[in-house]
Amino acid sequence: MNSKVLTFKTPSNPYSSDPIDYDAEIHHIVFTSVLSTLVSQYEANKFTGIIADHWTTSSDQSQWTFHIRKDIAFETGELISPSIIVQSLTRILFLLQQKESKSSLLSHLLGISHLNSPTSSISGLTFDNEKVHFKFIKPMPNLLQTISFGIYSIAHPTSYDSKTGQWLNKKKVISSGPYRINKWTSQDITLILNSEFTLKVGHEKKFKEVVISWSKTLKEFDLTFDQSKYYSKSNNLYFLGSFDASIGYIHCLSWDNPKSPFHDINFRRKIRKDFYTEAIKSKKNYVKSFFPLSMMGIKEVVTSERSVSIPSSLNLVASIPIIPMTRTTSFEINQLVQKALSHSKVQVQKKEISLESRIKHLEPSYNHDIDISPMRTAILISDPMGDINFMFRSKEGIRLPDSTGEINELLEQGKVNAQRINEILWEQAIIWPLDHNITGYWAKPHVDLTMINMAMPPTNFAWIGIN
Repeated sequence: MNSKVLTFKTPSNPYSSDPIDYDAEIHHIVFTSVLSTLVSQYEANKFTGIIADHWTTSSDQSQWTFHIRKDIAFETGELISPSIIVQSLTRILFLLQQKESKSSLLSHLLGISHLNSPTSSISGLTFDNEKVHFKFIKPMPNLLQTISFGIYSIAHPTSYDSKTGQWLNKKKVISSGPYRINKWTSQDITLILNSEFTLKVGHEKKFKEVVISWSKTLKEFDLTFDQSKYYSKSNNLYFLGSFDASIGYIHCLSWDNPKSPFHDINFRRKIRKDFYTEAIKSKKNYVKSFFPLSMMGIKEVVTSERSVSIPSSLNLVASIPIIPMTRTTSFEINQLVQKALSHSKVQVQKKEISLESRIKHLEPSYNHDIDISPMRTAILISDPMGDINFMFRSKEGIRLPDSTGEINELLEQGKVNAQRINEILWEQAIIWPLDHNITGYWAKPHVDLTMINMAMPPTNFAWIGIN
């Protein structure tokens, strides 16, 4: 073992270095340490200034000022100036607006209606020689948490087209963080410490090199992010996790496609009923609640499954994914889905798809190659209501469906009752709950994780060190 090199095992490979593509967990793993935000929430129990040295806010928290460090630079040596920061954030806001995303930062920024290009000036986002200023039409008490999310990372202006905002090369990125990419192959990515990042932040004994590998032949590794049940101490690993914030579910992706049998709500309800029946036969005890039962006010949906009829006009063909992952869970769930479909004599087609394709399937307008797929996400226990808004109203992340519009109407009104949303999801039968698990880090004893905030998505390697 080379004690200066950390090998991180992951089941999937990244496909984009663009912060707008933060949908997949692997992009958090790779790029959170490479692209910095103004502040970070990765250190346990605090917000840490990264590009911003410190910040102030008005008494009603509708105006925020971030004081930018004068000595922080990209890996090219070019200083990260307030003008570059505003340019990078304006680009992201423009792309989010084009996607009609109801992002919490975008929605309430003053003058956002005047944002019609990546180079637009808006009154709610300005800068001077040393500061970046935000002005909102309402109080934003959770701005630090919002602005620490990776989608708001600061990118070098040569990484994207200034006129369109499009990322120029999804396999390249100029570091604004503590690590930079040294090598990107078909099997792994190697990060090394960025010598231009001189800020003394994070662990005092950082790993000099991090190898993030998705190779199926990888046997030995130092660290991975997974559910608490996947490994054991016999692997010479210890587990560090927090809450049962990991959510497993099945997504009927083609529910909005009239040509798909899953477009019919009765079909979805019948197949769901048969799926749970098959799960019980296989001694799988899936919970009937999308949100974790540890959340306040959340309980399983009480339902009496009634018999439903399937229209004879339905095209009874369904496609499910062959997911190229190292875990067996997705395979087992797909097996149960196939058994459920067989009750209604549905012809099943299997298609191998990439992670990028799976993410694109979350877009409502996408021409679906698959109809139904197991998925996994997590909810931020420290701010579940903010996360619920993101799940339904943002055009990033898991983009949960709302076929009747009732959920979005409740969220628009600010009447967020998580249990009612639980019940609506069950009624719509597009999302089928599976399980809730504690997710965290499995690490070798020489890996020190004591500084990491376990409530955040994985991970910023700057806060991981050598014991």
